[in-house]
Amino acid sequence: MSREIVNWLAEHLDAGQILFILGAGLGSYWIDGRILQAQGFFREARLARKIGLAYILGGILLWLVVRFLLWFT
Repeated sequence: MSREIVNWLAEHLDAGQILFILGAGLGSYWIDGRILQAQGFFREARLARKIGLAYILGGILLWLVVRFLLWFT
């Protein structure tokens, strides 16, 4: 069962998907955070930066975990 999940993730999680996740994270971190801070929404800007960072780190971590699990299966 777990081997099927890993194979499905490896098949559907390609470089384009990872780049899209990273792009969404970078956009939220830099663009949304700056716009919200300039408008005076400091708490929302901090939250947008945290969400962006979670997307960036989560995308990289997901890619690494799938590649690591493929190596062992």
